[in-house]
Amino acid sequence: KLKFGKRAEVVAFMVANSDLRMRGDQDKLIKDHISIMIAAQDLNITLVNAYTGHYPNHYMNYFDCMNEETLMEWLNAAGNDGHSVQRIYHPVGEMNE
Repeated sequence: KLKFGKRAEVVAFMVANSDLRMRGDQDKLIKDHISIMIAAQDLNITLVNAYTGHYPNHYMNYFDCMNEETLMEWLNAAGNDGHSVQRIYHPVGEMNE
């Protein structure tokens, strides 16, 4: 189970160790995104992650490669300096196992 910090205004789910060239990792990554979105929605937590047919500028770099650099690129484009964002690092595919 994931535990969210009480002080974070926004949560960024950072999936680690994924290789998007592998079809299995792509599927697991999408499932992880959807799971964390549902959890955040249920807990009324603002979430950086999304899975949608609309790709805002700067978001796909973060979706494809979740690291601090791509997160900050996305946050800066959205007008957020990152200080209020709690990062949660998690291996790909383990959310649904």
